[in-house]
Amino acid sequence: MAVLLVLAAVLPGAHAAACAGGAVPAANEAFKAADFVRCEAITVGNPTSGQTVYLLWKMSDYPTPSVTIAAQFPSDQGWVSVGLSESGSMYGSDMAVVRKVNGKEFVVEDRHAERSVTPTLDASQDVTLLAAVASSGRTSVVIKRATVTCMGTEDIDFKDVEAAAIVAWGDSHEFAYHSAGRRATAWINFLGAESAPVDLKGYKTHEVRGNSLDVPVDNTVYCYSGHQLPQDKKYHVVRAEPLLNSSHPHLVHHMILYTCLQDLDPDFLNQTTRGPPICASGMQQKGMCYSFWILWAVGGQAMQMPTEAGMPMGLPSGAADVATARNIMLEVHYDNPSVCV
Repeated sequence: MAVLLVLAAVLPGAHAAACAGGAVPAANEAFKAADFVRCEAITVGNPTSGQTVYLLWKMSDYPTPSVTIAAQFPSDQGWVSVGLSESGSMYGSDMAVVRKVNGKEFVVEDRHAERSVTPTLDASQDVTLLAAVASSGRTSVVIKRATVTCMGTEDIDFKDVEAAAIVAWGDSHEFAYHSAGRRATAWINFLGAESAPVDLKGYKTHEVRGNSLDVPVDNTVYCYSGHQLPQDKKYHVVRAEPLLNSSHPHLVHHMILYTCLQDLDPDFLNQTTRGPPICASGMQQKGMCYSFWILWAVGGQAMQMPTEAGMPMGLPSGAADVATARNIMLEVHYDNPSVCV
């Protein structure tokens, strides 16, 4: 779990949205990006070196309200899937799986999962495959589905709210478990209006990440790590993005960055180099880190500052500007009512 901060030394005149202009990494025979209205780039793994899945979509009302989704995956070796999830994970998910049968033609399978098991075929197959091409290290597919199917728990309807879009892919066309590095989740409003495009080229980024840990077997737990921000000069945070590249995203309830009014204890500072975060069953904030700075909760996406605004950070220790964040604490709240291991 982590938060990615986008920094500006001088406040900019504009910001940027992901996948602006429908820019996919390469041309393909399955679809043209210009034919789609919206686009989202979903990073799997590290935001600077990880792989990217591109989702493009458009809505239509005739003959019935429907959504057409194009997806490009960073592999041409096996099945691919895209869908919606009530939890952000396999639990309560509805997905379309595109794969080759008997090594020949591509087919689409409408599947669902009520728990963390291999998704089962729906009784009613409500997804249409319009195109599929696998070549040059990429698989590109186009599918279409009615926004509302009235199929109960098997399908999740598309609504004008943010929903968890899930993507995954395998290393063969036999539909089976994918590795942790072949899946991702992004919160998207497929029916909502597109945000104004923002250009973040040339901006600095700073990742605030707690080290890996096994989530404690408890129905609710808070985990903390201390971090020191860059202090070479004053910056402004113009955007903050949640990074949920985890094996247990459905357990994450919220993340909060607190600013600290004093230097942190060396044993707690930058916990990423000293072991896993410190976890407790109650909210046990450390030292003077109690001022809310940046937060994310289930259903949220990136926090984008207005064009003329930014949150100051980065002055050296002892600088007079008390409003500038220098030391921060990351709190991750895991909600695990089923006490899953």
